[in-house]
Amino acid sequence: MDDYGVVPQITGDYLKGYDRLTNGFMTRQYIGYQYLSTNRKINFSVGFVFAQGFTRSARGFNYDTGKKDTEKRFDLLNGLQVSWILPIYFNDYSEEIIY
Repeated sequence: MDDYGVVPQITGDYLKGYDRLTNGFMTRQYIGYQYLSTNRKINFSVGFVFAQGFTRSARGFNYDTGKKDTEKRFDLLNGLQVSWILPIYFNDYSEEIIY
C-alpha cells in the first residue's frame, strides 16, 4: 500500500464530513437581450443571471469546523450569461394555392 498517496481524512465515510452537501429550493431569474439576425448568421443572447437558494445542510456535522451544521442557509448566485444561438432552420417551400 502506498502511504504517500492516501489521505485518510478524506476517504470513505470521512469524506461526507468535508463535502458541505446542501439540499433545498432554488429560484433563478434571467434579464437579458436576444438578437436573431434576418440573414440567419449572427444569433446571440446576453444577460444577467440571479439565483437564490434556500438550503440546509444534508450532513449533521462538519469535520473541518468540528461543529454541528443545522442552520438554514440563503445562498446567492449572480453572474453574466452569454449565449451563441445555433438555430435549426427547415426549408420553407410552401405551395402556392391559386383559386
